[in-house]
Amino acid sequence: MSIDKNKEYNYIINVIDKKLNDDIEQNAKNLRKLILILILALLIVFRAHIMYWVKFGFAFYSKIESVPISVMEQPVQNIFTNEEKVKKIFWYKTLLSGDNIVIKPVAYYKIAGLVVSTNRVHLSGSVLPDSAALYDIGLAWGKLGDKHFYKRYFECTKLKDELTGANVLLTTSKVKTLPVTSEYAMSHWSDTRVVPANNNIMGALLKIKTWDKVVLEGMLVDMEYVDAFGHIYSYSTNTVLDEKPADDRKRGNYQFMFVTGVRLGNKLYK
Repeated sequence: MSIDKNKEYNYIINVIDKKLNDDIEQNAKNLRKLILILILALLIVFRAHIMYWVKFGFAFYSKIESVPISVMEQPVQNIFTNEEKVKKIFWYKTLLSGDNIVIKPVAYYKIAGLVVSTNRVHLSGSVLPDSAALYDIGLAWGKLGDKHFYKRYFECTKLKDELTGANVLLTTSKVKTLPVTSEYAMSHWSDTRVVPANNNIMGALLKIKTWDKVVLEGMLVDMEYVDAFGHIYSYSTNTVLDEKPADDRKRGNYQFMFVTGVRLGNKLYK
């Protein structure tokens, strides 16, 4: 091959190589742009969920408990006097939506139970009471607090309350004939609708799994909310815990609970 032809050949090769390198670099830039656009799109679509987990994804325990959790006892419920109720009323800013609502404490409350189901609210646009009660937990105790007993005879279903639109957990029997009375079954489970006292409490709640044993401590509360048009919305807790059917006027065996302490395993969160 002559020198001129060799130079021409090398020139062509260099041109081709440069073209290939330019194409590769351009494709890489296009790919980076596409990935960036995709990431931004995902951030926009899932921004509420992302902020939710950023806000509540961490919880720090304050104490280690040595005594195992027992789920055999009835919850502790001490009703406040009318004078105490008035003194304990306070404003509460919801953790997701930032709504201001009035919390009206009804009773001191502490419950230890087996977790049979949970619901959690992810979006800040949820209507009350979900904008305040960010966590919904189904608990069972006594004979129903035994995992194998509960799974054999009962199940927990999730639905929406037709009156309020709120999340509801409901324990129902799987068999026609139960080894306990219906009154006993009704009085040994509850749908506890949790208003977390702070972000750390909510973070601790998110660690809870079905069939865990937990202890919740705080107050049973009524809630009152006034919207931008001056409409007043009131939500009342249930305090029925004896061995008889729950008050039908309050639509089942549930409580609104302002939670200031969560025990999961041997760790206590405040």
